[in-house]
Amino acid sequence: MLRLRASLAIAALMFAAFAVSSCQAQLVGAPVDVDLGDSEAEARVKSAAQFAVSEIQKRSNTLETMQMESVSNVRRQVVAGLNYFMDVIIRRGDIREMHHVVVYDHFGTMYLTKDDIDLDWIAPTTRTPAAELLAIQPADLPSRATSIFIFTAIFTETH
Repeated sequence: MLRLRASLAIAALMFAAFAVSSCQAQLVGAPVDVDLGDSEAEARVKSAAQFAVSEIQKRSNTLETMQMESVSNVRRQVVAGLNYFMDVIIRRGDIREMHHVVVYDHFGTMYLTKDDIDLDWIAPTTRTPAAELLAIQPADLPSRATSIFIFTAIFTETH
């Protein structure tokens, strides 16, 4: 009888230790990293990221087309559907922006629930400095475009 109680106590301790270690590894409902090596997961992430870029384009006050350049730091959270947390680098004209987004996929219907621009990350792409643009002679340009071209070059370099 004593031996049975000792065996049950040891079994209970082993089960408790296993349960605690399993809970620490992953909490139910907590965001987890997405394995982009899995083609199905990669397709879902790409779809969510493209949706985010199209929604950001709709909400923006610009006529410039936004293009997704890359996606990183992707995590997924199971809720009543899926939340995708990711960093998306978007190219908008001469500017590259990092957006921290959350896309909620409710069984095929997507919603952009968060879009934060990382203002410390915004990076211009390579372009011609204004000093070089101003060195172009008016005779090199069509007559109507000269004043607009020079104004634009000065404005973009100073602002």
